[in-house]
This record gives sequence, C-alpha cells and structure tokens, in this order.
Amino acid sequence: KAWLEAATVGWARDLEGTGVTCNAPIPGGPVNTAFFDRHAPLQRENLIQPEAMAAPACWLMSDEAAHITAHRFVARLWDCSLPDAEAAKAAGGPGAWQGLGSQSLWPGAKPVQ
Repeated sequence: KAWLEAATVGWARDLEGTGVTCNAPIPGGPVNTAFFDRHAPLQRENLIQPEAMAAPACWLMSDEAAHITAHRFVARLWDCSLPDAEAAKAAGGPGAWQGLGSQSLWPGAKPVQ
C-alpha cells in the first residue's frame, strides 16, 4: 500500500503540466469486502463499508478537484455533512509523506523535490 501511494506521487510529478492529476483515495482501514470469508469471526458492521469510497472518488472527479494532485484522501475521515472542499481538506493531505524531509534530525536537510 505504501508503494502505491509513493508511486502515485511519482506519477503526479511525471504528469505535472499535462492537466492529468493523480491522487490516492484510500479506505483508512479494513473494508467489508468479499476478501474476508463470510464465516470469518469479525463484526462486519464495524468495518469500513465500500460505499465510504464514493464521496471522495466523486469529488476527485469533479471540477472543484481539477487542480489537486499528489495527495491521499482517507475515506474513513470524509465527513459527508461538510461541503466537499472542507471534507477533502479534513480527510486529505500530501501523499507519500512528502513533508518528512522537513522533519529530519540532520541540520540542513531539505525535503525531496
């Protein structure tokens, strides 16, 4: 999963200036899908329901999100009671931990560009 998010950021950088964006909508935890055997000892109502992915996916396809790229959006954190832009801000952030370089323990370290 981490590789896919990192690749998404790489693709977004490769596509910069083309008008094509690349983002990573993620569930944010285990999802109630057929990947879990129906007899598995878990409470399916406590899992993220697949429908949770709909709102962030639809927003990412909207004109409002046309300029957003290289980000991750966590469906579990998407609040449908908020306007889409606010929900996106609360549930999203730069993909692949792009700001980690700025938190380096080594003086003078710069974030990867």
